[in-house]
Amino acid sequence: MQDLLSKRTMNLLIYFTFLCYLVLAYLVMNYFFSNQNYVHSIREVQDNMQDSQIVELNIVPGDNSNDIYRKIDALDISIDTDKFAFFVSIYDVGSKLQAGKYKIANNQIPLSLMYLLLEGPIPTDLVTFPEGLRIEEIGNILVDNEIIEYDEWEKFMEESIDHTLVDLIGIASNSELNGYLMPASYDIDSSDSLDKIILLMLNELESRILDKYESLNIASFNDQNLSLKEIIILASMIERESVLIEEQPIISSVLRNRLKKNMLLQSDPTVQYAITSKTSVRKYGWWKQNLTYEDLDQDSAYNTYVYKGLPIAPIANPGFNAIIAAMEPAETDFIFFVASEKCDGSHRFSETLKEHNNWVAQYEKNCT
Repeated sequence: MQDLLSKRTMNLLIYFTFLCYLVLAYLVMNYFFSNQNYVHSIREVQDNMQDSQIVELNIVPGDNSNDIYRKIDALDISIDTDKFAFFVSIYDVGSKLQAGKYKIANNQIPLSLMYLLLEGPIPTDLVTFPEGLRIEEIGNILVDNEIIEYDEWEKFMEESIDHTLVDLIGIASNSELNGYLMPASYDIDSSDSLDKIILLMLNELESRILDKYESLNIASFNDQNLSLKEIIILASMIERESVLIEEQPIISSVLRNRLKKNMLLQSDPTVQYAITSKTSVRKYGWWKQNLTYEDLDQDSAYNTYVYKGLPIAPIANPGFNAIIAAMEPAETDFIFFVASEKCDGSHRFSETLKEHNNWVAQYEKNCT
């Protein structure tokens, strides 16, 4: 008799649970289809905003879902934040909402807002900073996109911005930020201050390092105990030396192996950086391609043909793949590399000078 009652109780619980799911499904579907403004396409929602007040929602890198809820509330508009939070929760997409500036209607449907933040800002609104640029080239991009004036950039270079990375590295002025401005696409325009733009780029680098290694003190995470500054310097060289991302860990291993052997690194991009002047930029651009023996002899603390070890500071702003490669080099015995005779941006790697010279001869035969 007791077993029979237990079985009936279990059946009732299962039935009750099933009814709860049905009721929840009904409520969700009823909301979807009873709201006449609901549309599936985010871009269609944007097109139907003509009769609404348009406001800007700015989500910065590092904002979590609770930060976003508070920002929507702070706009003092008629969007139901509770419903928005409900949809974000049941779809479990809180961590997938993308940073950026969004134009939204004051009466935007919560579900469509969620889809909009998942899709991210319209790409044409973004300003892209490619990997491997000098800080001066980043300034040129900002000027060319009419986000700042050149005089504003020059003044900013003489100042000092407040940031964790600045304190950790020991950066004295903004002109020394080269290497720490994370290449990426950012949602910025002329309404943004230069301080805000640079902080976005510093924050992006900091957050990626913390996400990957959980600390900015990363010396214990690499086998040569290189500091964050040294890793960024090495990564900037890897970025400028590489064309193919998959070769970056191998190039890293070559540079690391030469450091271990106390050899000159003999990295051409460090010479390109060292010889730059206003005159050379006008004639050759920021990265002179055909270096001369005179260039290789340039007396500069950046010139790794003259001085052993790493340069005194980064030569470019590396992408995060190059930073990972600097931290996690491939395991090789290579100490030489040269552009491949395929002339496709790939490289040939060697353990001996004899083998290296053979690859150099083939490259010169086919590609010069």
